[in-house]
Amino acid sequence: MVANDDEIRTIFKSLDLNINNISKVKTLANFLVKVETDKGNYFLKIYDSKIEAKTGYKLAHLYPLLLENNIPVPKVVKYDDSLELVKHPYLIITEIEGQMLCDVIETMSRKEKVSFYYEFGKIIANFHSITFDKFGETFDGKTVQNFTEANNKGPFDNWKDMHKEIIEFRLNIFRNSSFEDLIEPISSWFEKNSDLIDYHITPRLLHIDLNQKNVFVNNNKISGIIDFDGAFVGHNEEELMRTEGANFSNDEELKQSFFE
Repeated sequence: MVANDDEIRTIFKSLDLNINNISKVKTLANFLVKVETDKGNYFLKIYDSKIEAKTGYKLAHLYPLLLENNIPVPKVVKYDDSLELVKHPYLIITEIEGQMLCDVIETMSRKEKVSFYYEFGKIIANFHSITFDKFGETFDGKTVQNFTEANNKGPFDNWKDMHKEIIEFRLNIFRNSSFEDLIEPISSWFEKNSDLIDYHITPRLLHIDLNQKNVFVNNNKISGIIDFDGAFVGHNEEELMRTEGANFSNDEELKQSFFE
């Protein structure tokens, strides 16, 4: 599915925005364009169906919640699944100024990197401070529902039960593959060590993919974090482990600054 320029202009005209330029953005899913207007730049994502648009609905509710908690994310201009203006649901968000972290991290001095990851840690702490009463996925920033990667089960009263379902879901991917022999020993290890996570954990909002392409920087300061598509309510250590691996797993000084 590709929206033509006339459809895009119709959408933005309804918002009293005059388009100067439209450029297609390469993406693995759905249809994404950057739209330059007389009042700033925006990104328009058009979804193939209302089922696919669940992610747009989710972002339309999460981004305002995150902004309320002083987390730099895009502003939502409009989410529309009425199919009145165009035949597909769409989401419009503002452009984040700056460059991707992966493009600028090596230009920073050692002192700047240490300071950057300290501030990065504070921002992550901010959205981990958004808590819920159950584990799972939230599409409206309030209620928690079932989670795809937990065999579409949930919401869960505790992390241990959700974690078990996630492990089973991931191990299932190994079936009929070269890794099938690993299913039994991995499953057995988790079963024997299940008591390691048998303690109280507060359900917290996680981004879960804080790689350097999803973090934007302007003048060595974090200007925005994008791609909360996979966000869910879980255990913050799951996030911290992934963030460490994607950013500074072999650098003790940066790790210490971040965790401080």
